[in-house]
Amino acid sequence: MKTSSRFLNVGGAILGAAALLATVTTSQAALIIYEGFDIDPPATLEGASGATSSGWTTNWDNTDNAWESTAAGLSYGPLVTSTGGGMTTGNQGNMQAYRNFASQSSGSSAAPATYWFSFLFNRSEGADSGSMGLSFFNGGTENTFVGQPGVSNYGFNAPFGNINSTIPVTTGTTVFLLARYVMDGNTSGQTSLAHYWVNPDISDTVIVPSDSAAVAEFGTAFRAFGFDRIRLGSFGSRGAIDEIRLGTTFRDVAPIPEPASAMLLGAGLLTLVVRRRRA
Repeated sequence: MKTSSRFLNVGGAILGAAALLATVTTSQAALIIYEGFDIDPPATLEGASGATSSGWTTNWDNTDNAWESTAAGLSYGPLVTSTGGGMTTGNQGNMQAYRNFASQSSGSSAAPATYWFSFLFNRSEGADSGSMGLSFFNGGTENTFVGQPGVSNYGFNAPFGNINSTIPVTTGTTVFLLARYVMDGNTSGQTSLAHYWVNPDISDTVIVPSDSAAVAEFGTAFRAFGFDRIRLGSFGSRGAIDEIRLGTTFRDVAPIPEPASAMLLGAGLLTLVVRRRRA
């Protein structure tokens, strides 16, 4: 009986440590939307909501029925991901899916609005002239694009034109795409600032990625915009998208396990080993 009680106590401590780890790594300060695509495959995106989705005001509108769930999701370094799969395009035609969320402000000169945005991207098929990625819309107006913009390298777009990175889109390779928009409310002049990164360092030593490591070094000017809708688009390319996040801080969109909680879990496991040896 003593041995059983001991193991129950240790097991409870470890379960508690694991629960704390899960809580700490997934809680964020100001996450606006999240989509982990926990949708049992095979299933189309039409009308889906996803088990781990948050912040949305509608389900997915996928009238083409071309985006389909996958059994395994994408991953990147220490990035916290859901247990479900991702979404992949069914073919290389013009395939689009939309989902709405609460309207986001374009900010003002007195109170600029800062948004961080990220997702995982993997092209499985397609030519360098193809296009695939995510766009923010304000109603029916497209305002920005992140992904493969019809060229051989990863690229980004806002109301100023395309910016292409020097990093080629490699078929079968998962990348982490990150953007930061600082909007000053000026929707007619290019006085707001955007930064973009491809595969930035998101380790626990990073407060925010260095601006000098961004694709558009020191930022790119653009016109501020409000937005309330996102689109998954595939035009001549095919592949998977996963772990969509929009927030107001870097860690909102690049969550990783915190060292303290990871150490706590490790300590619990070590305690179990020691007590089992003594039993």
